[in-house]
Amino acid sequence: MSIRLRLTLFVAGAAAVAVAAVSMAAYLSAADEVYGEVDAFLEQRIGFLGAFSLFDGAAGDPLRLADDPIMGMGMGIGGRGSRFIQPDSVVQILSSDGTIFATSGPLPVDDVDLAVLGGERQATLHTVDVDGEQYRVITAPFTIPTVGDHPLGAVQVGRSLTEALAVLDGMRFKMLSTGALGVAIAALAGWLIAGRALRPVGELTAAAEHVAATQDLESPIAVAQEDEIGRLATSFNAMLAALADSKRQQQQLVADAGHELRTPLTSLRTNIELLARADSLPADQRRELMDDATTELEELSELVRELVDLATDRPVDEPLTDVRLDQVVASVAQRAGRRWDRQVNVDSEPTVLQARAGGIERAVSNLIENAVKWGPPGTPIEVVQRGGLVNVRDYGPGIEAADQTRVFDRFYRATTARTMPGSGLGLAIVRQIAQEHGGTVSATNAPDGGAVVGFELPGAEVVGNRQ
Repeated sequence: MSIRLRLTLFVAGAAAVAVAAVSMAAYLSAADEVYGEVDAFLEQRIGFLGAFSLFDGAAGDPLRLADDPIMGMGMGIGGRGSRFIQPDSVVQILSSDGTIFATSGPLPVDDVDLAVLGGERQATLHTVDVDGEQYRVITAPFTIPTVGDHPLGAVQVGRSLTEALAVLDGMRFKMLSTGALGVAIAALAGWLIAGRALRPVGELTAAAEHVAATQDLESPIAVAQEDEIGRLATSFNAMLAALADSKRQQQQLVADAGHELRTPLTSLRTNIELLARADSLPADQRRELMDDATTELEELSELVRELVDLATDRPVDEPLTDVRLDQVVASVAQRAGRRWDRQVNVDSEPTVLQARAGGIERAVSNLIENAVKWGPPGTPIEVVQRGGLVNVRDYGPGIEAADQTRVFDRFYRATTARTMPGSGLGLAIVRQIAQEHGGTVSATNAPDGGAVVGFELPGAEVVGNRQ
């Protein structure tokens, strides 16, 4: 089921509930008003009894009405002078024993009527069924004790509810038909509104399907609104841009890696071909070829290792722990001094931060290795650590202004570095590790010569006096 259809059904359901609630309330109010009018009519009719007096009549006419002060002379139940006995109502007088004394139309005598006769209840209103037709009946005590030999007990006045029920039935039909029409209109409006509201979602879906089918990441969606859908489209465009950038970086990585791998592979192949004819070469040339091959293999192994590190722009699977940055810097500097037989001076302060220890060690090692490569033999390497800032200085020629913003790019090598060993990935790895920790990198020249290259990580906390 589509989202549009679900929204349409939701709108139609909500409209149906609202229409049903309003219609029910209106119907009950109308029914209460209609029944109230009938009850008021019956109470008014039975109230007219107080304007008459009964007396013994002539033979064959046991019940007569005295002068009607409003209508004139009455002539018995249903007579012309009986204002309270009209075609729109039924009047029935009950004897004290519950028998019908006189009636203009038979009404049933129920338990509630007998309760009125027995004095257990006062006047009461109730609904009865007379030959399949509903009547509203009021029963009240009759105040005249006797008429001749007939002790009277109660009087009933009833009115048919056929007309009232017809009105209510008509109202119910109109409400049902109008409500159904309203729900249909609400469903249609919901369908149209949902279609308009979900149009950007449809565009997003089409764009995603287009990207999946064509791998085209250069077709952003036009954002014409600033609501949730607009933000979703903006996020989708940002995702496409990130994917496109990642794809370009991967393609560039492959191209650069192929270029960098070509030189050591060509050299290895040449050396291996020469070694295949080693029997005809002097021993010193064979040894030189073996040394060259060994050097090329080492550089190739280092290049492959660095390529693996940069193959994905994701942090390695190493948990964050509390790292003493000053201790990491001191340990790496000590190993580098022994390895490169260089003096590495460290100026640090006790600092703790949440980081990946292995990554931090790799970044500091790459910075020192870069300084060793550029610093003239016999010159020291200086490492300064303050909080989350680590800077490594050499005393080499420095970094040209045009290269300072690019030394951290993958495979980038300044013009003066192209004859030097290395893959051009060391500082790129430093930047990647720093970014993984939310940090930044920098490369500048020292005022008195040499380059200062380093990184700064957030969240560092100094824990003691400077060492």
